Amino acid sequence: MAAVKLLIADPNASFVRKLTTYLHPRSEIEVVDCCKSGDAVLHRLSGNAPDAVLTELILDGMDGLAMMSKAHGYLGHVSFIVCTDFFNPICIRRARDLGASAFLCKPVTGLAVLETVCESVRLRGDAFAPDPLPAREERAENIVRQLLSRFGVPAHMEGYGLICQAVRFALDKPILLQSMTKEFYPELARANHSTPHRVERNIRSVINRIFERGGFGDQEKKPTNREFIAMLMEDLDHALQII
Repeated sequence: MAAVKLLIADPNASFVRKLTTYLHPRSEIEVVDCCKSGDAVLHRLSGNAPDAVLTELILDGMDGLAMMSKAHGYLGHVSFIVCTDFFNPICIRRARDLGASAFLCKPVTGLAVLETVCESVRLRGDAFAPDPLPAREERAENIVRQLLSRFGVPAHMEGYGLICQAVRFALDKPILLQSMTKEFYPELARANHSTPHRVERNIRSVINRIFERGGFGDQEKKPTNREFIAMLMEDLDHALQII
């Protein structure tokens, strides 16, 4: 059987070096390329595509989820395996929706990578069937509106629609939540022809209203904007799993 041609997408030079050193003498896998950015992966796929891509979620430039979204045309021909230490249920679900066939949580052994990559190529992406994204996004927005209604947030409040959109953004690119000021607020602001400061303030005003009305129960401290969006995402993820 021919060796599996593997592309490693990870900006961590130490991790890549140790992994390639482990895999080099193995006959089952041939590491054909290593990329640090999502753009570089897409460029490589457009040429002589590998059998599998082992990708970190946090890449230079375009992140792993965005890269997988743009690489949909290669599903069925290339297996995508997520290997990351940035792990949460939302990321797992989003990566699954985008066609990831397997997940590995760092720190990981070379043997685990070897076995997972070979099995993923054998299954050719059948491990997870992508959900229809537009239908899922519509369900997600309806659920977020229901959650905000339970919190007593009126639909006419300025921050209401913004939070619905913020959760959609975070669902699509959870990594944005790691950089609220530099990435999340500016991206939301661009989508709404607003400013990052106004986006932050409007989300905060919704949280203040919920807190003043006792919507957070016995919680003595108001959640931050990031904590509130993450809270909605957790409720949303649970609801999407049981629908």
